[in-house]
Amino acid sequence: MAKKKNLVRSFFSEMSKCLPNFATFEKVLEEFVEHKEFALWVFVRVVVPVIVLHLVINFLIFEKFKLSPTIFGIAIFFYATFLIDLDSFFNQKKGSKKATTTQKILILLFAPAAIYYLLSKRIKPIYIPPKFFHRKKSMAIFTLFAFLLGYLLFFNLPDAFFFALFAFIGYLTHLVADKIILIK
Repeated sequence: MAKKKNLVRSFFSEMSKCLPNFATFEKVLEEFVEHKEFALWVFVRVVVPVIVLHLVINFLIFEKFKLSPTIFGIAIFFYATFLIDLDSFFNQKKGSKKATTTQKILILLFAPAAIYYLLSKRIKPIYIPPKFFHRKKSMAIFTLFAFLLGYLLFFNLPDAFFFALFAFIGYLTHLVADKIILIK
């Protein structure tokens, strides 16, 4: 087990040479562990019942058994849960310019691609306000985007709705874990 952990650590150490100074293996692991427990709790107690509801609705009302929207829904739930911390890649740095409103939204919607281009130096460093993804407005924009993406993937309003619901639950999970949204 220790050998496996060292192998993972060395893999991330090699990768981290390409990343900014703040993205160390320990920091990435710390952020993951911080949200993992709550994300799993939400998955079991909220997402699984939504999955069952979605499957029952599809089977009873539409007389279809479709598993692909569920699989994509689970994927976007976990993606949305951990997406929010990617805003730290766009901190103010020497030579960075402030992002326009359109750029901020595009960075939110396509964060992995934007980070790839930023790290490969194909685009100049862009600055967005600290914790820009950690807002209710960003959650609403991302959920709307997920609905449109779901409709493009499935060409079906109920499946697009459930896809967006999974994205919303994932985003909300992160905001609750960071105590930005308080649920009593």
